[in-house]
Amino acid sequence: MPQLPLKIDNYLKDIDSVWQALHSKADFVVQNHVDDLEKRLSKVVFIYDKRKKENPSYLTSFSQTVVNKILANTAITLLQKNPSIIVAEPTEEDTLFFTAQYGEKTCYVEVYFEENETPTCTLNIFENKEVILSRVGTVQNVLNTFSAFDLTFNA
Repeated sequence: MPQLPLKIDNYLKDIDSVWQALHSKADFVVQNHVDDLEKRLSKVVFIYDKRKKENPSYLTSFSQTVVNKILANTAITLLQKNPSIIVAEPTEEDTLFFTAQYGEKTCYVEVYFEENETPTCTLNIFENKEVILSRVGTVQNVLNTFSAFDLTFNA
């Protein structure tokens, strides 16, 4: 069997150039995804702020830092599954109410704030007017449940 000349340096340079090209492409794709998430999050926050200005008494008894952190974390979690629509609103019951649409599924997340209590959260996902997932718990536990749920599942 004849031996081919193997120039390992050239081979390694070729691998390195392919790696650099792939890495550059991956960085571009990741950055585009991050930019899109940031843009969509800004829209969610803008609508929330607009509704808050319309109803300035909503959620005033609670730390706005905590409310804003939960608003951002919940919105980002919902946005990661690419909803066609997402809205966050303060309510007169001192809750943050999120609606997100994923194809035929509608997701509702509500975060309840109470004096001197850790906020609690509910998650309800509907398809064809039927509940396909319902959870209650801490905000993080409910968001973890949502993140693990397969939205391509058909009820």
